[in-house]
Amino acid sequence: MVRLFENEKVDIITCGHTHLPYVRQMIVEEGLETITGPDGQPTSRPKPGGMYILVNSGSVGKPKDGDPRAGYALLDFWDGGIKYEIVRVPYEVEAAAQAVEQSGLPVEYADMLRRASG
Repeated sequence: MVRLFENEKVDIITCGHTHLPYVRQMIVEEGLETITGPDGQPTSRPKPGGMYILVNSGSVGKPKDGDPRAGYALLDFWDGGIKYEIVRVPYEVEAAAQAVEQSGLPVEYADMLRRASG
């Protein structure tokens, strides 16, 4: 995961649509890492340290964490700092489940909305 942050040259990555909201903070110490050099031989290079934050807002509907509310991520940046949280808000789950049932989709999808699973 750290390599993704280093390759993109960023400290924060946000994503969603996984239906599982979370925030992961990773602290990486400076050091050396061994890589394969252009000649195919192992070589060392500096590994930068830092703090990386991965924010996954989950999804607006059909969460898979047992909480049926819609979710979004809120990030607040100030003076080089950051505050982050996953915010949950209610919505009419039963109305959405009934719409799924009336649409001809498998009834299991409506049940997943109600249970906030799968």
